[in-house]
Amino acid sequence: EAPSDDVELVIAGGGESYNYSTTLPDNHHPGLHWLHPHRHGSTTLQVFGGAAAAIVVRDEWAEDDNVPDIYQAAEPVLMFVQPMYFDELRGVARESQDSLFQVETTEETVFVVNGQVRPFISASAGDWIRLRLVFAAGADEILRITIPNCDMQLIAKDGIYLPTVPRSIDEAIVLQGGRADILVSCPEPSSSYEILQDGNRLLATVDTDATPSVEKASLPIWTLDYPEYLQDLQSRTVLPNCSCPTDLGDGVNGFAFDENFTTHTYQLGQVVERRIDAGNHPYHQHVYPFQLQANYGTSGYYQAGDWHDVIGDTGAVRYLPTVFASKLMVHCHRLEHEDTGMMGIERHGDYCECGPVTNEQETWVIIAIAVGAALLLCCLCGGTYWYCRRQNSEDGGMEDSKASQGGLADKNEEEAELVDEERNGEDAEPARDE
Repeated sequence: EAPSDDVELVIAGGGESYNYSTTLPDNHHPGLHWLHPHRHGSTTLQVFGGAAAAIVVRDEWAEDDNVPDIYQAAEPVLMFVQPMYFDELRGVARESQDSLFQVETTEETVFVVNGQVRPFISASAGDWIRLRLVFAAGADEILRITIPNCDMQLIAKDGIYLPTVPRSIDEAIVLQGGRADILVSCPEPSSSYEILQDGNRLLATVDTDATPSVEKASLPIWTLDYPEYLQDLQSRTVLPNCSCPTDLGDGVNGFAFDENFTTHTYQLGQVVERRIDAGNHPYHQHVYPFQLQANYGTSGYYQAGDWHDVIGDTGAVRYLPTVFASKLMVHCHRLEHEDTGMMGIERHGDYCECGPVTNEQETWVIIAIAVGAALLLCCLCGGTYWYCRRQNSEDGGMEDSKASQGGLADKNEEEAELVDEERNGEDAEPARDE
C-alpha cells in the first residue's frame, strides 16, 4: 500500500516527485533486495533502460545468533547485473509510442554489472568473498553463473538465508528478478578467473593479487533461527480455501490485469498455499516470500524448504502473512508479459478465498456444449430416422392400396366381358332356331 509498495500508484505528470516510505518490522530478515519502477504498461522500457537499484537489509547479528566468524568476515561484493536488449528495447519503445527513448549501438545485447561492462573484482587467493548477485532483468533469459576453477558456496537466495548454510554449487541459476549470495574462493595469486553467463558470456573477472595464497578456510555448517513469518511451513495444516491454483499463461488464472479484480484472498495468521503452474513464466510475488514445498526435491540449486519470491515451472509454495494486511501483487517477471496483463492482486480478508479460474470454467463450458451438441445431434438423427420410416410405411401402404384397387378393377372388367359374351350367345341361338 502507498506510500510503500503500491504498483497501482500513479504519479500524475512529468517533473513531479513522490517520496516512498517503508517501515521494516523489527523482525525483518536481513538480505539482498532491489527496486524498480512498476508503472503498469511501461515497466519493461523503464527497467530495461536501467531504472533499478539494489536494497540491502544489513546483517546485524547478536552474540546469541551464533554466526560463525568466517561468514561475517567475508568481504561483500555487489554484482548488480542488468542485461540491455537493445533490439527488444527499440521494439517496446515503438509499441509504447515513446519518442524519447534512443540508443545507438551496433551490439544487440550488453550485460552491465554495477553500470560497467565486464568489470574487475579484486580478491586475495584462498580468501572468501561474498558475491551479492542481483539479476535486474525481465526478458526470457535466465542467469546461469559459473566461475571455473573457483569454489562456489551458496548461502542465501532472494534475500533469505538457506535453512542450512552453506550449499556447494557449480552453477547459480537465478531467475529474472532473483538474487543470490555466494561465497567464492579462487586458489592462485596473480591470476584471473572469469565469471561467466551461460558458460560463454563474460560478465566480470576476479583478479587475485600477489599476496601468497593462504589455505582456504573450511566453512562450518550453520543453521539460522528464522523470524515468525519464515518458520518452516512444510508440515503445517492448510485450510482448503487457503490452497489455491495460480496459473501464468493467459494472464493470471485466465484474467488480464484489472485493478478492481481479486486473484485470491488471504487471511492473516493462516498458512497460504499457492499451486503454481508457471512454465517458462517466472512467478514473482511482492511483500511476502514463499517457501518451496516437497515437489521441488532435496538436491540442487532449488530445494524444498528454501525461501524465494520468484520461481518458475510447476509446484506448490507456501507463505505466512503475519503483519501487512495489504495488497499483494503477483506477476510474471518477464516484464513485457506483465505489461500486457500477466499480473494480479491478492487481497487481505477475514477468511481465505480462492478466486475464479477461467480455464476451469471454460473446460466445463466446453464439456457442457459438447454434451449438449451430441444430445441434439442424437435427437435430430433419431427424429429423422423415425420420420423416414413413417414416410416409407405410409408410401408403401398407399402403393398396396393402389395395387389392390387396380386388381379389383381388372377382375370386374373380365367378369363384365364374360356376361356380355353370354348375353350375346343367348340372343344368337333363337335366330338359328327360326
